[in-house]
Amino acid sequence: MGASIARDKHWKPIIEKFQAKLSRWKASTLSFGGRLTLCKAVLSSLGSYYFSIYKAPVKAIKMLERIRMRFFWGGCLESRKMAWIAWGRTLAAKDRGGLGIGSLKAQNLALLGKWWWRFKTQPDSIWATVIKSIHGPDGGFSRPTIAKRRSNCWGSIVCLPISLGKDQVPFLNYFQQVSNGDDSLKWIWSLDSSGVYFVSSLRSHIDNLVLQHRNDTWLWNPLVLGKLNILAWCVRHGKLPCMENLFNLSISSTNLCKMCNAALETKDHIFVEGRYQKKFGHKCAVGGK
Repeated sequence: MGASIARDKHWKPIIEKFQAKLSRWKASTLSFGGRLTLCKAVLSSLGSYYFSIYKAPVKAIKMLERIRMRFFWGGCLESRKMAWIAWGRTLAAKDRGGLGIGSLKAQNLALLGKWWWRFKTQPDSIWATVIKSIHGPDGGFSRPTIAKRRSNCWGSIVCLPISLGKDQVPFLNYFQQVSNGDDSLKWIWSLDSSGVYFVSSLRSHIDNLVLQHRNDTWLWNPLVLGKLNILAWCVRHGKLPCMENLFNLSISSTNLCKMCNAALETKDHIFVEGRYQKKFGHKCAVGGK
């Protein structure tokens, strides 16, 4: 209480919580499917309490995303492994060429957005009355800079449209008033068909606008193991630790297939063109392993 949450040092507890969780898991013993599940279900939820009240500084978000990225690609904070695909593209929705993890920045801003919805739809609640007594009848929404000087916590919430505006997200346009059928008006949230604000609706909208993505026909198959879906995803992007890619990155001195030692080891050679695939119907192992 009383600390300036905009300073990076005050986010140290949540960063340490991420690191503590990471140290309990052996990333090398988990498949990509297992790491993906933990990134989405556990690591993404650890900061929910902080994210629902405070706007995280950019440096803290980058640090937390770095922890998730290193864990997903099989490393840790001490030993790094190569990230074959940009993390921003990995975070994107599955129908946009990503794995649907979602960014922490979008989660943070979407959680703050729920206070706007609650203030508009619950104007007579006790907490809203307290806010009005401090910041005025409109909660300080018309004077965001003054509200931020009075309270860093509520000020960050009031300044949310400014933060989202930097990413070309017109937050205020999604709040609309319609007739309630009895000469009264009610607020609706236009990003959801139900008209009710959901954190997931704004989070996915922000990610769709901000994250790297590609128009892709590849779709996640729920009937196939997660690790096989991720393998297909890497193949689709042409990002495999095959000899061709390792040679281009100056990691290997040769780009020949270690199984046949006669052709370039490309993704097509591994899965389609290799003589062992044609003769025996099986695949050369990536990297000769």
